[in-house]
Amino acid sequence: MGTRIVVLPIQVIATALVAFLTIRTIGVQSYATVGLLIGLQAVFGFLNLGTSAAISSAAGESLTLGTEHLARVSVTAIRITLLAGGTLLPLSGIVTLLGLWPNILGQGDPALLTLGALVAIVGVALVQPFRQGNAILMATGHTVSATILTVAASLVTLVSVFVASLLRAAPIMFVICPYSAEIVVAILSCVIAARTVGLSLRTLAYSVKDRGFRGARIMKQSLPALVIVVLLPLGLQTDRLLINHLSTSDQLASYNLAAQGFSALFSIVVVGSASLWGHFANARITATLPQAGVFSRLSLAFAGIGAILGAGYVIALPFVVSLVSSSQVRVSRVTLVCFGALLIVQSFYQPSAMLQTDKSGLWFNAGAVAVMTLLNLGLGLVLTRPLGAAGPVFASFVAITLGLALPSFVRARLTLVRAEKETVSVSEL
Repeated sequence: MGTRIVVLPIQVIATALVAFLTIRTIGVQSYATVGLLIGLQAVFGFLNLGTSAAISSAAGESLTLGTEHLARVSVTAIRITLLAGGTLLPLSGIVTLLGLWPNILGQGDPALLTLGALVAIVGVALVQPFRQGNAILMATGHTVSATILTVAASLVTLVSVFVASLLRAAPIMFVICPYSAEIVVAILSCVIAARTVGLSLRTLAYSVKDRGFRGARIMKQSLPALVIVVLLPLGLQTDRLLINHLSTSDQLASYNLAAQGFSALFSIVVVGSASLWGHFANARITATLPQAGVFSRLSLAFAGIGAILGAGYVIALPFVVSLVSSSQVRVSRVTLVCFGALLIVQSFYQPSAMLQTDKSGLWFNAGAVAVMTLLNLGLGLVLTRPLGAAGPVFASFVAITLGLALPSFVRARLTLVRAEKETVSVSEL
């Protein structure tokens, strides 16, 4: 987490400059549409079909069990994501030929929406097989490398957007640049992760193509994780779609800038908590899970970090938005406060999410995510029209707090208390 804090200013400045260059070159209205199209990356994140959960657990277990199982899990994950991407691409092509993307995505230039959606899906399909590199780095505690790679993606995006701005490129180029940068850095993360844990990329590639090579079975973790990764985007990544259908392009532009600041700060918490997945997975094998009291203090500490980041966000973002947009975009105080509150509850939830990555824990979280998604979409549909950009953000705060964070924390504590009692009973025998 310390490294993330150190490099955060670099990423924030890079992200702000990307927004500044985009707005200056193509205007606020097109920027709003470009932000919507880039956000589709998160919406279509379900293409990994839950394989990241199995990768993270296998990577954490490899610290004790070695890398053979991790290699077999990686082969299965690559095959699954290639199949998923290969299935979605022709389907998206059909939607494109029928001209349905403007109806699905809402207001904006129909040509930009159509071509941009196709770019987004192609980009997501290409990047998914390489995303496991970052998951391996996180789960094995190599967060410094993962953090540097995240910043590298922002810098590569900035350079490509700067060139596009100099050339006065069409708006679609400002969609292509971020996706291209993401693919390049994802490939690099796979190379670094393979060398870090001792995997051979050449062997993995041959194994993926070899039909006689049997990868590991990952259904026990990937199936509930699949439920989660399908529902989470519906619950948390459809805000832009709701705003674009139920509000104005100005509100969409406001949300885009506010969400970029939120994502940059929340990434500190994500990086700080990501290694807990591998740590807890290994702790289950070695019977060294933390005590319930220690876990509670850890969750509260993460919430405290979220509160500090949230306060800084509410204070600083209006100045950043004014500077980046040349005062053309304004983020309301209500939107800022809602994003700040969301930082706190999301941070509080992270240790609970990282602890419950076994089969029963993932299924519990899948059910909780389903409840959260239904609540979030319902509230978002009601609140977006009257509140604009703040509507879906407030809906997310309420839904995550009541449907996900609190239930998951309570179950995690009960699980640890039960484990403590079982340990005491065994020691008494």
